[in-house]
Parts: sequence; C-alpha cells; structure tokens
Amino acid sequence: QHPIDLDRTRCCPSCNEVVCELCKTRNDFGSCAVCELEVCRSCLPPAQRQNPKPLCQACRQPVRAEDLDTDYLIGFRLGGRCTLLVGEREAHLDWQDGHSTQVVVPDEDVDDESRRILRNFAEEHNLPLSVGAVAVDYQTLDANPTVLLTTEDVQQASWEIRNGAGSDAELSAAKSLTVADGPGPDVHTETGSAIKEVLDKCRRETVPKVPGVIVSRTAHIHSVELTPTGLRSFRTRVAADEPPELLSEQAHPFQPGEDDDKPGSVLCSAAAEGATVHIRRLNHSFLLEASGCNPWFVPGSADLDYPTEYGWAEVLQSHGISNGRVWATNADPPDIEGRLAEPSLPICVHRSVVERPILTAGKTDRHASAPSQHGFSGLVETRALDLAPGDLAAVVLTVANTAAAAT
Repeated sequence: QHPIDLDRTRCCPSCNEVVCELCKTRNDFGSCAVCELEVCRSCLPPAQRQNPKPLCQACRQPVRAEDLDTDYLIGFRLGGRCTLLVGEREAHLDWQDGHSTQVVVPDEDVDDESRRILRNFAEEHNLPLSVGAVAVDYQTLDANPTVLLTTEDVQQASWEIRNGAGSDAELSAAKSLTVADGPGPDVHTETGSAIKEVLDKCRRETVPKVPGVIVSRTAHIHSVELTPTGLRSFRTRVAADEPPELLSEQAHPFQPGEDDDKPGSVLCSAAAEGATVHIRRLNHSFLLEASGCNPWFVPGSADLDYPTEYGWAEVLQSHGISNGRVWATNADPPDIEGRLAEPSLPICVHRSVVERPILTAGKTDRHASAPSQHGFSGLVETRALDLAPGDLAAVVLTVANTAAAAT
C-alpha cells in the first residue's frame, strides 16, 4: 500500500475502477475489439488478450434491452457504449458515437448467391436482410424415365410477402426476383467481426421470424426424350396454379452411325436441342452415349458385363473389325498326339508346339469370358459403367434389334 496521487490514476470506463499508475500489475489496460474502449486488466484478462480480437467482459456478456427491439430484431447493450440488434441471419452493431453501423451476417452468407440477391431485394423493399424466399412448386407432368435432358427457362415470376415464413432461401426463387444491379448492403462475417460467440448467446432469446418472399413462376421446360426411332424434343409450359401445357414437339430420327477411333461400332446417332446421342455396339452389348452424361452400359444378356464386352471390342478393333461379336467354342485344346509327322534329321533339328486361342469366323451359342482368360493379354479392360435404367435400356435394345446384325 502507498499514498495515491489522484492526478496519476486512471479510471476503467467499463467497471469504473480507479487504478494507480504506479501499480504495474493493475495498471495494464487493453483495447476491446468490439467496443474499442481501453479497459483494465480485470475487464480484459491476459487469457482473453491472446485472441486475435479480444473482447472485454462487458461485451462478452450482452444485456437484453427490450427498448431497442424492432419488428424483426431484438436489442442488447454491449460494453460501455455499443448496442446490438440481432435477427435470424443478421445483426447490427452500433457504437453510438457517429460510427457507421456494422451489419454482420453468418460467414457462409457473405458470398452466397441467394443471400446476396435477397439482401439487395430486402434493401429495395424495406425488408429485413434475413428475408427468405421459396418458390411454389410447378404443376408438372409425371416423370418420364426416357427423358435424357431437361432445361428450365423462367418466363415470368410474381411474388408476395408472407409474414413469419422465415429465412430459408432457395436459389431458384431468389434468381426469379427482379433486383437492381449493384453491390448491395455492406456486410461483415460473424467470425471477422469477433462477435460470433456473443450472437450465439443473444440468439438463445426468442428472435422473431422474418417474413419470406413466396415466388410463383411460369416457365418453359425443354425436354429431350429417347424413343425407338430417335429423339423427341418438346416444350411444355408449367406454372404453380395451372396444369402443364404442351407447346411444341419435334421428332429427330436416328441417322446411320459413323465409326470413330473408339472400340465398338456406332449403330446410329441423333441430335436435338443441344443433346447428341450415340448407340454403340460393344460385342454382344451396347453403350448409350449422351452428351453431358456418363455413358450407360446396356448388356445384351444378364451374364454380360462392361469390362468383358469392352475388352472384346478392343480385340476386334485390333483385328480391324468394328461391328463384330466374339463367341466361345470348346475351351479344351485339340488332341494332336499322333497327328504330327515324326521329324527326320537333319532336316528338323528342333520343334516346339504352342497352344493358343485364335479368332475364326463362325458362331456358337456361348458367350466368351474375359479376353485375358482366352490368352488375349495386354488389352485394356476398363472399370465398370453404370447400367442404363430399365426404360432406357429397353429402348436401346429395341433400336439394336432393328439394326443390321453384327458379324
């Protein structure tokens, strides 16, 4: 203890404790990252100062302030001078000293496209920045399992505000709204603003549900369907409150295929609305190749798999055959004992007999197993592909049955 010179004391603006400048352990003031006040060691202990953005004790303990409440935000006081208004997905930090209010949103909302659009929309229409948007489902046609490609073109959209609908945001609904260009409200992340833990405490209180934007759209659906004769493209008008209306349709017949440098033979091709389709024979099976999709495998029978069929297609390609099939005969080698003439010296000094499978013209009723099991090594037998869905596979097999038979 020692006499205190009042002219050499300092008062903590947070707890009002008077600290002597000579008491080094107590005269240890630090700056709070939120209220920006220089506070004493008790209000900002050393452990808290290790954080990149330390918060004083008063800011870490928000005090409910109902007098600050608005329709969609609840109020709190932080530290010696800050107020904080907290909503579902937004918070407004005000220093009450002429500083601009800082708007804080969840980290993931800053760059999220739907939230960015909705913040601009909210600013234009005087709504809370947490506003949500959902689209009313279209009345659509029953699912068609042979449709390969579908694109949506929104023609017009109407919207209404529904109180209490909440902050859920659908990108399709947000993108249907007409919003002026511009950067929109300046927002900061909860983590970067150092108040994420404070907001978690504040949101233990009941935060009012924000209104939501309910979007009703009218759209044209462009579809491309696989049929036994080719592709069918059609355009359908869909809306939330009206049954679907077929606007147009067009047939795109299959054309004879042109072989490329890939194994197998292209039986036929068709193109429509940006989609191109090839049906390719691979030995006894087929591939359905559609632009924008991974190929589907269509087995010619249940015992066939893609690696085996692709392997045989490569064998045939190496022999200059594209539209061919491989069958298996008796796997046992022929008995050659007694069928070869005895060599006579000195004409023959060495003889070796090699047994190996060969390809010959013909047909049996048995599919060949993998090429490697028949002595055709070194050929690529690739990974398995997804099987084509049943309805698509049925169309492919129908098309294949009408094509010229393979050799």
